[in-house]
Formats: sequence, structure tokens, C-alpha cells
Amino acid sequence: MPADKACCLPSEPVIPAGSGHRPLIPDKEGRKAHSKAKGTRGGRPPVFDSAAHEGRNVIGRLHTYKHNPRVGTRHDKLTVRFWAVIQVAGGNRWLT
Repeated sequence: MPADKACCLPSEPVIPAGSGHRPLIPDKEGRKAHSKAKGTRGGRPPVFDSAAHEGRNVIGRLHTYKHNPRVGTRHDKLTVRFWAVIQVAGGNRWLT
């Protein structure tokens, strides 16, 4: 299951280990350095799925939905709710 990161604190991993989630947003350079410094003592390796990130990034860059930040940033956890927000945003755009 894809997962976004709300913040990038080394002391609080946003994506728990063993949860089956994979990161979609690349880590910041500081996080990469901290993870490498930890070595085998833990920490998520500084990798991410670039194909999934590219697919997620397409929605954020749609020029017709940019005025609706909820569509661009995908705050909804459930896919059904996300598609409902897209339909409402499309309806609003069509009406205006």
C-alpha cells in the first residue's frame, strides 16, 4: 500500500517498519545521511518507488484541479473518498 510522509523526523518514523507500506516521496538529504549513520541499528533505507511517485505526482500537477489542494495533495485515506473528491472538483469546475 502506498504511503505518504507527513514529516521527516529521524526519531519518529512516519511509516512503521513491517507495515507493508512503501514510501512515495523521496527522503531529504538530512534523513538519508542520518539513516546511513545509523547503519544496521535500524532506520528505513533511503529508497522509494520512483514509478509510484511519478504516478502520484501526475495528479498533483493537473492544471485543471490545481485550485483544489485536496485533490493535489490527496488527504483522503480511502480511494473511494479520493475519487469522490475528484468528481466533486470536476463538477465544480464544469459549473464555473
